[in-house]
Amino acid sequence: MPDPSAGHPTALPRFAGRPVWVVAGVVGVVHLGLAAVPRRWFDEDLMLAIGRHHLDTGAVDQPPLTPLLARLADAVAPGSQVVLAVPAVVATVAAVLLTALMARELGGDRRAQTLGALAQGTGIAAAQFGHWLTPYTLEPALWSVLFWLLLRWVRIRDDRLLVVLGLVAGVTAQTRFQIGALGIVLLVALAVTGPRELLRRPALWLGAVLALLVASPALAWQMANGWPQLAMAGAVADENAAIYGGPVLVVLHGLAVVGPMALGLAVCGLAGLVRDPRLHPYRVVGVAFVLLFAAVAVSSGRHYYMLPMYPVLVALGVVALQHRRVGRPAVGVEDHPGDSVRPAAGRHRHPDRRTRQLGVRVQPRGRAEQPPRVQVDHRGQIQLPGRGGDLGHVPDPSAVRLGRSETPTKQVRELRRRAVLAGQPVVPLDPAGDQALAAHRVRHGLLRHPPSGLTQVGVQTG
Repeated sequence: MPDPSAGHPTALPRFAGRPVWVVAGVVGVVHLGLAAVPRRWFDEDLMLAIGRHHLDTGAVDQPPLTPLLARLADAVAPGSQVVLAVPAVVATVAAVLLTALMARELGGDRRAQTLGALAQGTGIAAAQFGHWLTPYTLEPALWSVLFWLLLRWVRIRDDRLLVVLGLVAGVTAQTRFQIGALGIVLLVALAVTGPRELLRRPALWLGAVLALLVASPALAWQMANGWPQLAMAGAVADENAAIYGGPVLVVLHGLAVVGPMALGLAVCGLAGLVRDPRLHPYRVVGVAFVLLFAAVAVSSGRHYYMLPMYPVLVALGVVALQHRRVGRPAVGVEDHPGDSVRPAAGRHRHPDRRTRQLGVRVQPRGRAEQPPRVQVDHRGQIQLPGRGGDLGHVPDPSAVRLGRSETPTKQVRELRRRAVLAGQPVVPLDPAGDQALAAHRVRHGLLRHPPSGLTQVGVQTG
């Protein structure tokens, strides 16, 4: 059940169904068309050979799920490349949809969801082997389910999600054992950045037990056969050394196949985890990515080992860009007559260093007036009180910096003991002692229509 202490979860934006499904549909049709083109790929042929002739609870190179799917496809339509590709195409399309769903879970609007789906669907790796029935084609979708469950738990604190997460992790382990490395780095990341509360939830450890139970047949096969998967790790490192000459080129190859759009958004996501306070609860994802990236690079793993991590980073990236597009959340400033700006009381301070110097803190939204503080809508404008002027001497206060497309407002509202709606005419300044509220920088066009949330700004100085 949801944790009552977590409060009421914030409402999510509507799912951008039409554009996301269009992107997913195009990706699916293109890959089914490519599947009809004659092809021979060793990894896919290996899965089919294992499924046809050596299907067991495990194999030297891979767990049994992908060979089992290959055998089922071959049983339905023997020798059909298109039918063989259907599970891979379904997984590729699912990764596109799940990227949009993760963006929505983070608060992403229609544009952010669509951009995330487009980036995932047009990645170079996805275009290359999105129709090959291989374990690394199935992984991005499975890992995306895991991360969607994790993001959702962070938002609503429903421990039932952790049990489902464990079951999905067990199924993922039947595809590739790399999920074990992800689990380890996630635990370390939780201990470093939190939410540490997750480590104290019994449901998490129940999910871990379920994951081991689901994966136990493949693990038992490995144990009975001397853990050949460990020997394969050494063989992969030797092969990479022969092909690339060192881990640096392997890493560069891995980054190149992500695709320019997805890679750029992933970088934005990592930056947002550091700089955007609204994404700080999800920093566990960034730390896990860094740890796993370092482990794969040091061990000289295959260039595609990190690909399943990128959908969640893309989702974080599109939401980080959305936050820059719509501005910062509503802020409040203590109103002290005689002082231009003083720090606001309270425990929720804006973590940005320059903003703290201006005394800005996050204010809860919902009331039209909150004297003696100023409350404004984060999509429209940010106003600061000052005595005897409009703080025009502050060239670029970080609290009101909304992005490169910002423009100075043509209207300055100067108020005393009253509230106004966005767009009302200027009130003449009383130079004897009125407190001035100055809208320093406002994105072009936002003042033409009052924001949908809080549209009233109030101050009381008496």
